[in-house]
Amino acid sequence: MLSKSFRIALVLLVICALPVFAQRDHDRDHDRNRERIRSDASRLAAVLHDLQYERVRFSENVWRTSANEAMVLANRLYQETGGRAEARDARAQVRRMRAAVSHGDFAAARNDAQQAATYVHAVSDWAYR
Repeated sequence: MLSKSFRIALVLLVICALPVFAQRDHDRDHDRNRERIRSDASRLAAVLHDLQYERVRFSENVWRTSANEAMVLANRLYQETGGRAEARDARAQVRRMRAAVSHGDFAAARNDAQQAATYVHAVSDWAYR
């Protein structure tokens, strides 16, 4: 049998050690979330950059597919960042771009993609801090 004082010391040790291990799990989840944000921001920036390239004439299907992919990524960024202002603004610009694509106004869609890219870069910068 263990002595009473040893059992009390063991209980105190366990109680004190739990927050340390919980903090490690929180830090690991935080790092994974930031990595996911960086990855999604990078993918979204690449899609937006591709759509801004004026020398290539994309078909309407390519525009539609790219706009849909950008919308999915922008929504995910907004959710992953907890609704940060930059992510909200990026999502709004991507929505405008997607609406312009659905109306066949590809010049406006390019302009919206360019504006959205600035917000996406701001989110990416925040995720690297």
